[in-house]
Amino acid sequence: GYLALEDVTSLIKNPTFTSADGWTTKAGSYTGGDQRLNNIWGRTCWNAWWSTADAGTLEVKQTLQNLPEGYYYMACVATTQPFCITDQHGYISNGTATEKTPTLTFERFDSPGITNEDVWEPLATLPVWVDEGGSLTIGFQSSKQGKQTADPVYRDGQLSIADVTALVNHLRGVSSDYNLLAADVSQDGEITLADVGALVLLLLGK
Repeated sequence: GYLALEDVTSLIKNPTFTSADGWTTKAGSYTGGDQRLNNIWGRTCWNAWWSTADAGTLEVKQTLQNLPEGYYYMACVATTQPFCITDQHGYISNGTATEKTPTLTFERFDSPGITNEDVWEPLATLPVWVDEGGSLTIGFQSSKQGKQTADPVYRDGQLSIADVTALVNHLRGVSSDYNLLAADVSQDGEITLADVGALVLLLLGK
């Protein structure tokens, strides 16, 4: 036998973040940084990031009460900027058991030449049981734990368009020419010797 799935997104208040009503925002130990509603890459969402080191946790959550008995899981989409992958994940908890999504792997927030849908990574938890009339808390949280220090080129040994784009984005403030390189790579879809040469010059600050 099998259990039939039923979409109960309607039980969540403002599941697409057209408003923050119903959500506990800035629920982590760090309440500063840029935490707000946003509309970007084709979606309304909760935007949360901070640039200080080891600043605790970021979190947004909502508790659903008086639920019918059954198994529930949480699914969401998320993304972040290049070089900002840490331990970002969604979760669902019945107060006793907590299940987490896999850790976010998409760092496509600033990547040119990519569709809105391809920016966002689908994430889902395993199910937890809720007794009749019980409650669940769903949310998304992150910290600085697990921060990646190596760039994508060194992680997989291959140079890709995404790698060049990530490095160019990382060079904001170093040179105003990064836009030209990003545009060239995204326009022709190829990494040429000229692209690599331009990147080297940017890295050298010339």
